[in-house]
Amino acid sequence: MTVIGPGLIPVIAIVVSTVSVVPARAQTPPAATNEGGYTVTRSQTVTNAPEGSVGRKTTDTETRVGNTKETEGLSRTSVMTIGGFARSCPTAEGIVAGNFEYSLTVDEMKGSAGSTEPTHYVRSALATLTGHVGDDAKIEYVDVEAEFTRGVDGTQKDRVRTRFTPGADGSLDMQAMQTAVEQTADLTIAIVIAMASPVYTQAQLEWWKPSRCAEFVFDPPTETRALGPNETVEVRTELRTKDGGVRVDGGAFQANSLAGVGALAPRQGNLRPDAPLFMTYTASATPKRGNGFDIAATSRAGLAGGEWRIAELVKFEGTFSQTEATSMSPGVYAIGVNMRQKVTGRLVWTPETNASRARSFGEVASQFYVATEGEITASIDNDSRSRAGSCAQEGSKTFAIKDLPPAARQYLVLEVAADGRYRMMLGMISMFLQFEATQRCSGRVAPVPGGNARINVNSVGIVIGQQDGRVTDEGVAGKTAQPIVYGPLSYTGEWHFKKIP
Repeated sequence: MTVIGPGLIPVIAIVVSTVSVVPARAQTPPAATNEGGYTVTRSQTVTNAPEGSVGRKTTDTETRVGNTKETEGLSRTSVMTIGGFARSCPTAEGIVAGNFEYSLTVDEMKGSAGSTEPTHYVRSALATLTGHVGDDAKIEYVDVEAEFTRGVDGTQKDRVRTRFTPGADGSLDMQAMQTAVEQTADLTIAIVIAMASPVYTQAQLEWWKPSRCAEFVFDPPTETRALGPNETVEVRTELRTKDGGVRVDGGAFQANSLAGVGALAPRQGNLRPDAPLFMTYTASATPKRGNGFDIAATSRAGLAGGEWRIAELVKFEGTFSQTEATSMSPGVYAIGVNMRQKVTGRLVWTPETNASRARSFGEVASQFYVATEGEITASIDNDSRSRAGSCAQEGSKTFAIKDLPPAARQYLVLEVAADGRYRMMLGMISMFLQFEATQRCSGRVAPVPGGNARINVNSVGIVIGQQDGRVTDEGVAGKTAQPIVYGPLSYTGEWHFKKIP
């Protein structure tokens, strides 16, 4: 039985140190030299880790061709590839995929000048590596499954399965290396373990960077929810991988209110893989923008930290107007109609609490506002004329927002995105804006029965609809780009709402 003793450790150290200085040769162009009757040419290629991985792989080629009478016809080409890669971030289950290659091929024409014999020697280990990370974000062990080839023409092949644990301080797993030597009676797999271990240590340093591989996701998103004095909000919190957004399979967390302002529960515990974490935050008596809580976790997907902050408690206040115009020129019967209906309003937009609406701006967070104060005035000023006579209708009524039923206010919504875009809906069904008007009619030949009367008006609604724009220093302001047309009816609208504390 082969054991690791005074002889094995120096051998591994020599191999590791030899490979570690190889990059220095990569700084100089390949050059041919004369050494002991041979022209020697050396070259190197370096393969850096693909995106999302750490590590490197080098391939060194050395060719020796005889250039004297004694060495004529003799040659040797050696190609050594060594190195590997590991993913920088574990999966949600704590798996870190990797690979390692150690191969040496030697093609040689040996013998004596005029009488040579070719040989092809192979020694290689192609290893698939699977790292396992615990809920403390540390590597527990790395599984190794290698195809081990050696001998002349690579005729001896074996499958090797083993595992090792990289030391947190970069130390090698000497016991695992000894086991590999005992399995194969060879140093190759032990060398793979010795050189793959630092690759995983390097990867671990990556996922130990807070939020490098995993991040907290909040619903409602941070800085999208304004809270009043002592108001409470429940925030759905999940730890997800940054690659793919998969919920992390376990871990421990700690959380605190920012600067000790407000109350938070829970403050510590374990993340569940089958359910989100619900954080309950209660604002102080004087909430301000930036209050909230922070949370940090260690998990098998890495270290993560995040902050959830309340939005600035602002409102928008201002006015809008909508004008309807209908004009029908005299026709065959000399009938002419002019209908003028107008809706004006003063609205106070207040942040909506516990909003469950679908956001309009993709991944960009947004705050919803609803109309809670103000009033709407609807009015008509119509006249119609014909050969028989004329009629005029005139009237208006003001409706307090707080007196309108929720169904009437459901299409009064303002959404403001974190990047300054807004989407506003101004709509109301006419049945909520009914009022009485005065009608005066006169006939050219005879009086019109009921010519002077009070009539019910139920045709005035708000149809400005959805409007998009950007919040400016003026606030939320704009006008319809072109008239909104429904048959003979044509509507135009304007709005101007400023921020207020």
